Amino acid sequence: MGIGGLYLFSRSDMLSLIPPCGIYESYGVLCPGCGGSRAVQALSSGNVFAAVQSNIWVVLLVLGAIWLLCSPAFRIWAGPTARLRLDAVDLRVLLVLILTPVPLTFVRNAHLLSSL
Repeated sequence: MGIGGLYLFSRSDMLSLIPPCGIYESYGVLCPGCGGSRAVQALSSGNVFAAVQSNIWVVLLVLGAIWLLCSPAFRIWAGPTARLRLDAVDLRVLLVLILTPVPLTFVRNAHLLSSL
């Protein structure tokens, strides 16, 4: 079911079904999620560069989700000596995922600051 969903979403005509961002339409400001659908569509098509151009935070979110989903397997494989290091990495991954949307939103909207 997941592979079928990825196939359907990777088709470019599926993006027309997604409604536009209300924040962007109302205020002309890119929110942290703007471009997220295009980024997921590009990732599902295997185009990482286009995904980063659309929304780098979504790419980080996908990589962080993969890491957090796979880290229990790494813990089992690595044994008890590496568990503390993996806990520290998990904490860093979560902090990056939580803290990056704010500065990225400012960077993405930097063109608006020059017009003030």
